[in-house]
Amino acid sequence: MSDPRFPHDRPDPAAPASRPEVSLPEGYADRYSGRPLPAGAGGDFAEAGRARQPTQADARDVTWVWTLYALILFAIPTLGVSAAVGLSGVLTRKAPTDPVLASHARFQKRTLVHAAIAAAIGLVLIVVSVGVIVLFAAALWTLVRGVSGLWRLRQNRPIANPDSWTI
Repeated sequence: MSDPRFPHDRPDPAAPASRPEVSLPEGYADRYSGRPLPAGAGGDFAEAGRARQPTQADARDVTWVWTLYALILFAIPTLGVSAAVGLSGVLTRKAPTDPVLASHARFQKRTLVHAAIAAAIGLVLIVVSVGVIVLFAAALWTLVRGVSGLWRLRQNRPIANPDSWTI
């Protein structure tokens, strides 16, 4: 029984009984089974079913980018300890080669560096009772950027402008 959400899994009644395999470009396969897609399969869904198979280096980079987003999101409950760990990692690690991951890495680096600067300014300004507001704004800004970046990474979309202050 085929799943109605994946029409390329259903046999086409007008097609011959056996379909030849399509030769896909290197690294492309059905994202559910890992096999090449059959000829004529998918219609509008054919492109969605083809996913680039990551290399070992890409897999490490993907894990690193996901980990950094987790560290950014845990910065508030850990009072900045996870952000400090993420900042030390992002400053010492080489940027990924994949353009999508590279945009996320740049976005994370700028988020952590600017959050650290804002936290330092907020700590200094506590003396004049403005620091709490600055710390709250910095925490909120960091949280929003972390969530928006994680959402885009989950959709495998790059950050449109990683050098921006906005999300």
